[in-house]
Amino acid sequence: MVSTDWRALLVTWLKDNVTTNVYHLVPPGSPAKPFLVYQVIADPEIWGHHGPALVQLSAYATTSDGALAVRNAIRSAVEDRGTGIVSATDRIEAITLADDREDHDTVFGYRQDQDVHVLHVKKR
Repeated sequence: MVSTDWRALLVTWLKDNVTTNVYHLVPPGSPAKPFLVYQVIADPEIWGHHGPALVQLSAYATTSDGALAVRNAIRSAVEDRGTGIVSATDRIEAITLADDREDHDTVFGYRQDQDVHVLHVKKR
């Protein structure tokens, strides 16, 4: 069975440190901007690999500068994160920055992507 607790921990952390508007895969209707969409690209629990999950965080805003500001907030939050993030069953031990990209989405507007590695473990 795949644990989703670490994903819930990540979403809570993003809402507390970046923006309160965080969605999985597809945002609903016309969400207030700025907002984040997250997508798990690779997860060791799913694929049986050893190592951290790769998560794409897509920041959307009405302007390119606005999307960049949200991406920079992600980067700052990762750099300032400090100690682990813990739930009853899971723990995020580390979040590290990976690749970043910029784009324009014809539906939702300006987008800045920031990939992060999330090292998560089951608590014992």
